[in-house]
Amino acid sequence: MSGFAIAQDSPETAINLRVGYNEYTPDTKDEVDVYWKYTAEENSILTIEATSIQQLTAFELDGTERVNVKPAQGEQFTIQNYPLEAGSTIYFQMPVYGGYKATFDLKTTPLPDLGKGHTEDDPMPISPENKYYMGNQYVFSDQVFYATYTADKEGLLVMTSSTAVMGITVEGSIGLKFDPTFAIDRGTQHQCKMPVEEGKTYLIRFDNYSPFILDVTFEDAERGSLYMPFRLKEGDNTVPAAAGTYYYIYSNERTGYGVVSSTSELPGGQVKIFPEDKSLIEAGYTLATSEEGSFNTRWEMQEPNTIYFVCVNKTEATAEEQIMTFACEDYKAGDKESNPIVISETPSEITTEASNKTTFYAVDIPAQSNKILDVKAVSEIQSGYTKVEIYPSGNSYNSISGNNAVYTQVSGGEQGQRYIIKWTSSETEPITFKVSMEDIMQGDIITDPLTAVKGENTVENKNGYIKYYKYTATITGKLYFSGPSNMFVSFPKGTGPYDGSYSTTRDENMAYVLEILEGTTYLIKIDGALDGQKFTIEEKDYDLGEGRTNPIIVDGDTYTFGDEIPRNLWLQYTMKEDGVLTIESNKPYNDMGYDEIYYCKGKDGEPVAISGPDTDGSTIYHVDLSAAAGDIFLVNVKITTASKGNSVYFTEREFKEGESVNTAIELKDGEAVELPEVEATKPLWYVVPLEEGEVTVTTNAPFMTNPVWFANEEDALNGTNGVVMEFQNSFDEDYNMLCTWKTTVTTPGKHYIRVDEAYTGISMTLTGPVSTNIYQMNDMQEGITAGKGYINVSAANMPIAIYNVSGVKVAESNVDGNCTFNLNNGIYIVKVGNLVKKVLVK
Repeated sequence: MSGFAIAQDSPETAINLRVGYNEYTPDTKDEVDVYWKYTAEENSILTIEATSIQQLTAFELDGTERVNVKPAQGEQFTIQNYPLEAGSTIYFQMPVYGGYKATFDLKTTPLPDLGKGHTEDDPMPISPENKYYMGNQYVFSDQVFYATYTADKEGLLVMTSSTAVMGITVEGSIGLKFDPTFAIDRGTQHQCKMPVEEGKTYLIRFDNYSPFILDVTFEDAERGSLYMPFRLKEGDNTVPAAAGTYYYIYSNERTGYGVVSSTSELPGGQVKIFPEDKSLIEAGYTLATSEEGSFNTRWEMQEPNTIYFVCVNKTEATAEEQIMTFACEDYKAGDKESNPIVISETPSEITTEASNKTTFYAVDIPAQSNKILDVKAVSEIQSGYTKVEIYPSGNSYNSISGNNAVYTQVSGGEQGQRYIIKWTSSETEPITFKVSMEDIMQGDIITDPLTAVKGENTVENKNGYIKYYKYTATITGKLYFSGPSNMFVSFPKGTGPYDGSYSTTRDENMAYVLEILEGTTYLIKIDGALDGQKFTIEEKDYDLGEGRTNPIIVDGDTYTFGDEIPRNLWLQYTMKEDGVLTIESNKPYNDMGYDEIYYCKGKDGEPVAISGPDTDGSTIYHVDLSAAAGDIFLVNVKITTASKGNSVYFTEREFKEGESVNTAIELKDGEAVELPEVEATKPLWYVVPLEEGEVTVTTNAPFMTNPVWFANEEDALNGTNGVVMEFQNSFDEDYNMLCTWKTTVTTPGKHYIRVDEAYTGISMTLTGPVSTNIYQMNDMQEGITAGKGYINVSAANMPIAIYNVSGVKVAESNVDGNCTFNLNNGIYIVKVGNLVKKVLVK
């Protein structure tokens, strides 16, 4: 159909659809709603494929009222299925615009029992090799639909839907559901295979959020296969005599343990327990397995009404059927944390009831009591996977664990506290362990350390605990801790679990070496120390370059490594001029991550690593830093690989545009500037002369670090009184992000923006009372020159005043021609009449 002169824009003028291909082209490019209609001669499913299916609306008429019809999606999103009773008419409304044609492809499938299935008393009869519309086309919410099937032979009723189906229920059947599946010729589908017995009639209930199309087929299958499993019952179950893989299905009514056993052996075979998900079964994901040759299997059933598959892989035939016994055991004391085995007396020696399982024990700590709870295996622990844990009841996230022993401080608090001891055994035999409660001695906990002294110290540690000491440094230098090799030593930064530890090195004698500051008290944690063993503490001054307080002074621009590997080398460099300092090294980067070079500004600064990506993606040592003359930088080299002949380089250069307050980029009213990538080590500066009034700064994206606003040059130079520009985010009518910051200028003059960090692609625009008068200073740049120790001004009968950056007037005159002012090195503000210029004297 095509070429209609009048738009079919109402149900009364709807186009009659025919089976097969249909098309219609409006006579206008404006958007119009085109209507189509179809009247069924018999109960049918209409399958529609349309170019604009997403906007297609279907309805029937009840008098003049429209009754919307809910489709069932087909194998593709553009295909929809609608039910239609004989003699009824369905209408389709489709928006068409731009002169494009509207197309329909219509197919019909007879469905004689259309209308059945809405109630349990009137189910839809289904049979193989047929397709059904399942659901109520007038209900746009969750719904229930019923079908019935009578089997003429044993096998699998295969039900397939192109969309998901929430639930399927058949009395007497378990484990039924629509699993996602994939077919080469049909794409993703959802399928349920239901075992049926010859001559039996089944009432099937479907629960879904919308109607769906159901394709029904039939497959032959043998009892014991995955989709037609035997029903596992408590008590004795039969296993066929023939070799093969047999599946049993079970749904538990209560929690506990499922136990499979047999008096028979399973030569070369094995029992495996699988979850309900058949894709996990196909992937081989097991919940439990038996020993090879045995039926005996045990697994935990944590939730009731869970489906399990028991798979018996029988590799050898037997003379007759075998008996497999199944039992559901309730949880015993110790099986769950909520019902642990309570240890009422300590010390106690206990043996777990079984091997290769998890058992929970509990110890109750009285109120106001503080002890060490100590658990040690008495029997030999052979598996590295065995684990013992201690934690407050209900708080397993804060557990302390070990392979064969564990201890921790326990406290009863105000009302008493229960602690759980959890053994996760991977042993072949039960575990025997001892539980004891010990008094807390000084040094047992980090908050009450012993005091270590310079020289020799003797450890008292009859219980074998971690011991804690403290030591106060008497010099700034290095502390050497020497002890037996079984002592594992660290120096905690604090008493909290997340405070971390100080970095240490080991000398040629394997002594621990720690950098120390005079008067600072350090914690020492010693693990593995035996009772009566000794350790020694010694202090030594730094050798040249060994510490930040005694660095090697770099007079030139290069330091080259010698024969010794610079495991902890400190260098000091002093900035000669204002500008950018580049610190870099030609030492090849160690991809294993053991080598690093750090820098810090000032002798007390926090070291920062300088390794980073090069332009080709490799890792190099390089950093650029904005600095002033006299700034001190320390470089800490921590390299464990050969480095003789490699160097650290210090390179200075003058500031480029925007890299300092003195070279700040001028902003103009309403003119957008594009920001480059900015790193915090080298901020980007902007300057704008402003009169009194409101200023607005906008960007097209948030800054990674909000920039800082300075109201005058002195604050900008000193980094004082800065205001963080916190942008408010919004969106324009085109949904583009707009970030805005506003301020009110009360003091005219130059204002500065320091961008500490930004990524490329950010545009920034300032609008406000920009002063054009100050820009006139650029017109007289040739009239002011500066040289070594002087400023020269050329002017025609103009008053001249020169100020330092603190605002103090250092020179003045009335110039008619040329005038030279002899000045010390520094930055000066030169005022010629009403015009101002900043100059640098070197």
